Amino acid sequence: MTGISKNTVVKLLADIGAVCQAAHDKYVVNLRTQRVQVDEIWSFCGAKIALHFMHYNFCRVHQTLRVTPAMEAGLTDRAWELSDLADLLEYSEQKLIEGGSMKRGPYKAKED
Repeated sequence: MTGISKNTVVKLLADIGAVCQAAHDKYVVNLRTQRVQVDEIWSFCGAKIALHFMHYNFCRVHQTLRVTPAMEAGLTDRAWELSDLADLLEYSEQKLIEGGSMKRGPYKAKED
């Protein structure tokens, strides 16, 4: 998809993680807390897991099935593209905005 080796990306992520850990260890010391809120972290993890499962079930053609699990289950008639997942996200965001449960607007495309 990107033309870059998976091992290169994994090594880059490991290197970035080590640098982040070193910075955290250096600057966040002797911090006394009574309560730590991790709602945002869990929300991010939940969204990441949901995206993974959507890709796994709707986009990825499985070797043994030769179709996606969603196609095998009769939920769709074709393998989805990543742009289909993005469109679904934008659609659901718009519904939340219209319903009043999302206060901010949808994400905007990055302008060059």
